[in-house]
Amino acid sequence: MSPPDVLSARRLPIMPRLYLFAVGLLKTARAAGLKASNGFRRRLPALHTMIAVVGSFGLLSRALHTLLPGTANAARAGIGAAGAAVFRQFIFNKTTSNGRIGFRSAVRLASS
Repeated sequence: MSPPDVLSARRLPIMPRLYLFAVGLLKTARAAGLKASNGFRRRLPALHTMIAVVGSFGLLSRALHTLLPGTANAARAGIGAAGAAVFRQFIFNKTTSNGRIGFRSAVRLASS
């Protein structure tokens, strides 16, 4: 299968984009699972982390049948980083300074 034409981005089916969004959510679950598993010392969170990794790669491979690899990787990384930041701040009750928020925003702007 040849890579999609850049000009036909408006005509892409919705499913690869949904797959990519799910990949980002699974990447967030992987990051949270790594924290919860305490270095893979706790079995159930470690198992959930491994399932999230396998599911993430499976859905990413499905999305790459239609989407460009660079676009898919940037979206996956952005959704995963934003989700991990939300988990860190709200779920694990870690404080976030204005400097950290500014740095994350600058990195996201530079990568887009």
